[in-house]
Amino acid sequence: MSRVDALKKQMSVHEGISISLHKDDVNKVFGVPCSGLKVTGSVLPNQKTIELISTEYLSVQLSSARRVKTVQQIIEKKYDSEMSQQEKVAFKTAFVIYIMSTLLAPGAKFDYVSVEFWNALADPDRIGCYD
Repeated sequence: MSRVDALKKQMSVHEGISISLHKDDVNKVFGVPCSGLKVTGSVLPNQKTIELISTEYLSVQLSSARRVKTVQQIIEKKYDSEMSQQEKVAFKTAFVIYIMSTLLAPGAKFDYVSVEFWNALADPDRIGCYD
């Protein structure tokens, strides 16, 4: 990742040689959808959306929902029986937050989750509709 220039959307392969990166490439490598509704926009999620995702979907305190470690714990949780609907929602939401925060759009702060894309998580059943 140190060879990736996010602003130029390029990866440096060797001195003077770069490869342009496109969302289609992410689709090919990771199988992540590259069409549909835009994940980010000019509108940040409001406090109500952040609280809904934190307390209702993730079932954690608002202050800890923005920690990578918190969502990682939700993903790694072991289940003795079939997951409940609430546990499925928590897993799905936590998984997207974790992948966005650690792989697809990591922030500059360690163990800190950006909420820029949380509008796309407001309805967990529609997560697959986003780019």
